[in-house]
Amino acid sequence: NKVYPFDLMQNLVESLSKKTFMYDGGAYTKFTLFLIGHGDSEVKLLDQLKGKDEYTFNIDGTTPVPSRGEFVDNHDREPNKNDIFRNELELISNLNLMISMDSANGHLAANYDVPVITLWGHTHPYAGFTTFNYDSKNQFTVDREKFPMIPTSIYGNKPTNGYDDAMRTIKVEEIVKRVDEICEKWAED
Repeated sequence: NKVYPFDLMQNLVESLSKKTFMYDGGAYTKFTLFLIGHGDSEVKLLDQLKGKDEYTFNIDGTTPVPSRGEFVDNHDREPNKNDIFRNELELISNLNLMISMDSANGHLAANYDVPVITLWGHTHPYAGFTTFNYDSKNQFTVDREKFPMIPTSIYGNKPTNGYDDAMRTIKVEEIVKRVDEICEKWAED
């Protein structure tokens, strides 16, 4: 399993949506969160995660993402997958930070030099799938003392009895602490 449990994701989104950070000489601003996912089942989960927070946006792959304040010019047609992907890439390239499960979006962000925090379930970064130019402090893995057979396979696609809750050993508080450390570094720069 390579998916962080929904209730923990919800706690993480709620924790981050309450945070502020300092930038540009001392002004504070709330975190803006973009939840990226595709497919009907993911879209429903993203809608639940978003809740009513005005600084959290569901980027579900069905509509174009604002591109530098504009949408791709598609007034005379429905947006196609290329428009949507192009706009998602532009959004990703402008992020300050990405939190990603073992997914392509984390790799895309890393190629734009965006710091990426990755959450690893039945896979492990040492299997060779880390993000480009990764920081080991940003790699959150399952507790291997409790789950010593991790990685269960190179791709994490082979279930192992008793390992369903392995990702629960990745604590929300530790992820939030790392986000804080990255934000402190921004304030110093």
